[in-house]
Amino acid sequence: MTKAREFVEALQQARKGGVQTVEDARRRQKVDWIRDLAALRDSVRGWLAPVIEARLATVVDKDFDLAEPDLGTYSAPGLEIALVVSGETRTALLRPRGMRIAGVVATGGARAIGARGRVDIECAVAREILLRFGDAEQPTWISFSNGQKRTLSLDFARPRGLSAAA
Repeated sequence: MTKAREFVEALQQARKGGVQTVEDARRRQKVDWIRDLAALRDSVRGWLAPVIEARLATVVDKDFDLAEPDLGTYSAPGLEIALVVSGETRTALLRPRGMRIAGVVATGGARAIGARGRVDIECAVAREILLRFGDAEQPTWISFSNGQKRTLSLDFARPRGLSAAA
């Protein structure tokens, strides 16, 4: 089979799958991205539930305005988290950075390719980078910090790879 024929067949398959235009595909990707952000936000709330119940944190939904090439300007769900640490309140943000992420260089020079979204958790100068991988059916969030790569579980349990002390 020629490469041209394979290309035509791939285009026909895409059409059968409901993708009519590039704009349709991007619109669907953006809807999936925003849905995954909302699920991440819900998971973080779940992870923090014991701390919130102990009145050591408050969590407020916060939307962030993003502007990306090909996606335009849109509102993305995040969180503002007020944590009580040693009697002082510190604010952390769960801030979406964008869906169109090509890759990052992690500690040690390893490159993460194929990410389909980035969210930063920011507290003062500290930053945890979360990257979204996978597709609409099976999104996966991976954390990169302190030279470690951890896959997060969105089932309200402690993220995989984190110790009880973390």
